[in-house]
Amino acid sequence: MDENGGLRSLRWRFESSWGHGDRGETASRQVVALQLGVRVPPISQMIEHYKFGEIKISGKEYNFDVEVRWTGKVLSWWRREGHTVNSEDVERALKENPEIIIIGTGAYGVCEVTKDCQNFIKEKGVELIVDVTEKAVEKFNELLKHSKKVIGLFHLTC
Repeated sequence: MDENGGLRSLRWRFESSWGHGDRGETASRQVVALQLGVRVPPISQMIEHYKFGEIKISGKEYNFDVEVRWTGKVLSWWRREGHTVNSEDVERALKENPEIIIIGTGAYGVCEVTKDCQNFIKEKGVELIVDVTEKAVEKFNELLKHSKKVIGLFHLTC
């Protein structure tokens, strides 16, 4: 923009700060990078750990179902019917225009994704992956390594 601290200066300061700071800053840097149009090195593993009822994302633990975006944003994920995923349960995620949505169906796969919901996602041109949460988390991290625009919807219990 200008020579006194405008967009170019901000971009330089941002790019020169990569690799500094703690892991918790990684997601914030990604969001800023998207706004500036700067490419960020891929996150090696945003989701650090999952076990029944608990997930650790970028250093923070959650004990409720979550929506995790490739940008690093983590939101609570609530469904109209507890163990069933319907079309309206994925609308917020679809508004972000992801390439891929991954649905983790719980530790034992009890959460069911309706055919209507599956078709709704595919009709939007978004790839859908459905698996038990442990495997879904692994796939989410793998896709992040390849700089995919992925959103994970993870049911943490049964």
